[in-house]
Amino acid sequence: MAGIEKAIELYTLMAQRCAREGLCPNQAQVYFEMADFMADCATAEEAMEKIKNSKYYTAPTGALIQDKLLSMKKAAEENNMSELAAIYSNKLHQIQQDETAIYDSGYEATAQAVKKKYTDTMDAFADIYRSYLRLSCCPPSDHIEMEDAIKDIRCGASKLNLPSSDFSALAVDAHFRKLIPCNDAGYDLFVKTVADILGGSNGIQDAMEEEGAQIRNEFELCFEKVAAAKDEIQEAGRINLAKTKATKVYVTAPDTLDGAYTYSESGV
Repeated sequence: MAGIEKAIELYTLMAQRCAREGLCPNQAQVYFEMADFMADCATAEEAMEKIKNSKYYTAPTGALIQDKLLSMKKAAEENNMSELAAIYSNKLHQIQQDETAIYDSGYEATAQAVKKKYTDTMDAFADIYRSYLRLSCCPPSDHIEMEDAIKDIRCGASKLNLPSSDFSALAVDAHFRKLIPCNDAGYDLFVKTVADILGGSNGIQDAMEEEGAQIRNEFELCFEKVAAAKDEIQEAGRINLAKTKATKVYVTAPDTLDGAYTYSESGV
């Protein structure tokens, strides 16, 4: 029984680890089966020879590839990449029908091409937002800059592909929402403005002027509140000024690599 107990224990532990993680169901099954397959062998050498002449000789490799495909399929589904998930699902089906399909890696190029469509769409969506910010910063009188920014928004929209070429459909996708660094109110305004532009609206300048007027009104209200509290603010300043003093701190570098900095303070 030289070494056979250890060999069976090893395969059992590998199976248990794969089963425990939950991400390697095919490998867990294969290793459990291999542990049982070796149970009637007298030595580890006999077990290895038995495995070599059976389907289990290449089974771990096939199981690894299938688990890898399952993980990529799950990730694609969680990120709303249904076309990409379908490629991995189809490859899994091919392997289940014919184990030799594990040696055909042509699906990887197909998957990469589809994945690029998704990432290009994400980049285009982010570019649309940058163009929108540029538009938002345009003075209403700068028609050339505004038209250029609007042109860039439409150009970005033309590059949208997967999971949809429709800007409004992407805008309600949680994954695309996370690409835009603003609060919900700002995001809603972004989506509405871009949707209006893509819909052919000519009222963008009026909307910007209205938004500018709103900002000015808010500023005026804030300034009125500050002006009303002017005496209180100045008194707070005088009180705090009395509690402070001006000073200078001199920092001297050490003469050696391991030395310490020294500090000295003097009044101004």
